[in-house]
Amino acid sequence: MSSTPPGTRDALFGPDGAAAALAPGATVLLCPTIAPQDVEQLAAALVERGLAAIDAPMSGGPARAADGSMSLMVACDEDVFERNRALVETLSSNVCRIGTRLGDGARTKLVNNLLAGINPPAPPRRWRWRSGSAWTRPERST
Repeated sequence: MSSTPPGTRDALFGPDGAAAALAPGATVLLCPTIAPQDVEQLAAALVERGLAAIDAPMSGGPARAADGSMSLMVACDEDVFERNRALVETLSSNVCRIGTRLGDGARTKLVNNLLAGINPPAPPRRWRWRSGSAWTRPERST
């Protein structure tokens, strides 16, 4: 498993890369959290070699991945998805079918990460926004 574009590229197309060992028509499930353009490039290189690709970044962390409850944000051709539906649904009990454009799974994961990143530091609901100033706590009554 790799979480960087160079590592993923090497795992697929390097000297001992998986792509060369796969039979034509096989499908590669791309799960790393990498940029959409990297997913698009990797998928194009797979298709050039007669392989199919599923853009399926995951969310939920190692514990949810281990028990199959992670989320997969899936983008690929409809026929590729249907051929691999059983595998995808075995890997995840929460499959979010994003669409058919490779890279859209990665785009959705970026939005997911951005939302996860802004929520924890967001002020509590009891705080309020004052026009022209920052978040302030309501005054406590004594």
